[in-house]
Amino acid sequence: ETSRTFAKTVAELEKLVIKMLFESYGPQHFESHIEAKTYILRFLKYRAL
Repeated sequence: ETSRTFAKTVAELEKLVIKMLFESYGPQHFESHIEAKTYILRFLKYRAL
């Protein structure tokens, strides 16, 4: 559950930053960019040395 909350928070932060960057281009460019995004959180199994 903690990982899911973290991933959701990071995705929301990225969306906010992208929105700020795209403000000068207009809302149609922002919406098309956001719709194309897919978020995947992966955990890799690793061995401690």
